Amino acid sequence: MGELRIVNYQSAWYNEVTHDSRVVPSHHMLENYHILQELTRSGSGQLLLAQHLLSGQKVVIKTPLFNQDVAGEGNLSHSEQLARFRRECDIHLYLRHESIVPALEGFEQDGRPYLVTEYKPYPTLRQLLDQQVRFSPLEALNIIQQLCQALHYIHDQGVIHRDIHPENLLITEENRICLMDFGCARKVFAPNITQEKLLQGALVLQGTLYYMSPEQLLGQTDLDFRADVFSAGVILYQLLTHQLPFEGSELKDMVQNLLSREPHPIRSLNPYVPASLETMVFQALRKDPDYRTPTARKLALEIEELLEDPELYYCEARWRLEQAQSLEGAQEYSLFALQKDAYHLASLRLLGQIFLERAQWERAQRCYERILEHHPQQADAYFSLGQIEEAYQNHPAACQAYEKAWQLAPDNRDYRFCLAESLLRIGRKFQAMEQAQALMELNADWVEPFYLAARIYYSEDQKEAALAHYRKARELAPANPELLYALAALQHELGLYPDALASYKQLLIQQPDSVEVKHNLANLYYLLDELGESRKLLEQLLNAYAWPRDRSWEMSYRLLGFVQARLNQHDEAIEAYKYAILCCPDHLENYLFLASAYREQLQLEYAINTLKYVSDLPVGSNEATVYFLLARAYYEQGKNKECMTALERCLSCHGSLNASMAQQAEEDLELLRERERERLRQQRISRFRQKSDPAPGLRPVSNILSFPSNRRLAGS
Repeated sequence: MGELRIVNYQSAWYNEVTHDSRVVPSHHMLENYHILQELTRSGSGQLLLAQHLLSGQKVVIKTPLFNQDVAGEGNLSHSEQLARFRRECDIHLYLRHESIVPALEGFEQDGRPYLVTEYKPYPTLRQLLDQQVRFSPLEALNIIQQLCQALHYIHDQGVIHRDIHPENLLITEENRICLMDFGCARKVFAPNITQEKLLQGALVLQGTLYYMSPEQLLGQTDLDFRADVFSAGVILYQLLTHQLPFEGSELKDMVQNLLSREPHPIRSLNPYVPASLETMVFQALRKDPDYRTPTARKLALEIEELLEDPELYYCEARWRLEQAQSLEGAQEYSLFALQKDAYHLASLRLLGQIFLERAQWERAQRCYERILEHHPQQADAYFSLGQIEEAYQNHPAACQAYEKAWQLAPDNRDYRFCLAESLLRIGRKFQAMEQAQALMELNADWVEPFYLAARIYYSEDQKEAALAHYRKARELAPANPELLYALAALQHELGLYPDALASYKQLLIQQPDSVEVKHNLANLYYLLDELGESRKLLEQLLNAYAWPRDRSWEMSYRLLGFVQARLNQHDEAIEAYKYAILCCPDHLENYLFLASAYREQLQLEYAINTLKYVSDLPVGSNEATVYFLLARAYYEQGKNKECMTALERCLSCHGSLNASMAQQAEEDLELLRERERERLRQQRISRFRQKSDPAPGLRPVSNILSFPSNRRLAGS
């Protein structure tokens, strides 16, 4: 049985305390009880919270309110009120049942009778209803089943309660009921003390009329147990619908409805009630007692039979899923239903849906396969199997399942649309477009087929056709952010920058925190040479996420590096490229951008080291670029030999070398070779000149041996 949700209410005994203590003895003592406080009072009596002097047990003491105490029981005489209360004491003290509040003792003091019962600090069913607590079908049946068991016991003792209504039912923390207040109870066929005065003057049972059977309301003296069964039926109707079966703006309207009109169908007010339960309730509410459920035991047995109905558990599962938002509860009661009937179609569907939502593909698959064992024409089962195959990435099998679902239900556009999407996934684009075009013709106001057609055209590189269908789809769903993003991205790609700018700005209004939209908008600003706006947007985005180092942010850092490089902020660009490398260390292009930024700052050694590091990695399509940039860095350092080696390596990268780079590398290499040849020639000339000059030791010394012209020879 479902677990009842108990809101933390206190009993009406707590909530309606009054400080008028006219009836409480001034010394606050009754027999062996110390009076703690008055709990409540009404026309039927006063309730006192007390404590036993020896045991310390808390109890509730009830005493009648006679006419001299308070305007109470209509125009009953003092003796009638006294006789009625003594009858209540006798009956309550006689009854012993787990679902009845135990009566402990009765006594009289100063001519006033008192009844002592156990104190049960639980909310009444009335309080739960007033607080809009909703009851599932099984929770309602749980309450009524316990009530019927208590009534069966009472009736077996020859007693009719005659005042069964929510305020006389306490709901414990263990979801048990406690029936109380036997003020209207009497033995069957005992003399009727007050019933003939029911409709005279003030109403004796005012406040409980909505739960009376027609025969009780009419004051019939030969009431039997079926009156209590009717009251139980009223409570069950109220638990299921949260309204009474017989209401009226005035008393006469209510009486007229009770006597002559049928209640609203329960299932029109509560879709979670199975037909069998509605039938059972209406049988208990039959106006003629001869056609009514005859006994409380019979009603309890009918509930037991109902608990074997898989439809009841299916309805409970739906209630748990849709009202209580509990997948666990829905799964539990769906399984209960399947224990009663292993092929119960609705329960298998619901359980399959639950497993789908929980991504428990294998269990969901078993549910739908079991459905098809007994119901091979169930299109929705094939459709769900298609969804499961999609989850397994088994697209051909998914396509077959969707096609079968569509064949069984050709008017279901969702089945056909999923078939078209599945055809696209397995590369059957022509058939996918056929389905999309048919859907567009049949559903000209449905956005999905236009969106799908746009994606198909885009995949075929028919971008203008894709753009036209994106625009049509946007007309049908202008607030769809996914669609608007696809349109903006295509406008961006086609160079329709003003249109793309307008689309991105509208997207930012719908999704102000979208990282993708902000990145693309910054990229668009970059292409429009609005570098300041681009940098501002990127820095705001990265600051908002504390400069993250996740792979998904690599493009934003790289774009920021481009922007800063264009703004001649090369130091900042270097830092941006470093962040890009931290986010995605295996993306080698970022190393090349970093090396270029180093070159711009004339940090050639850093540039060379970066490129040499990259050259040792499997760079793939960037291999030629790495050696080309390395050659440039060596050249700028004046290391022509290393530059030539790098250019030769570049020209050897046939798989990644494009024509323009090859031409430039060949020209640079030829220039360097020519310079090297010239250098070698000059070196040889220099050495030849050195060989042609006399040796320093053999130079002529005539100038040393010659004499001055004015010197004469000896003897001249």
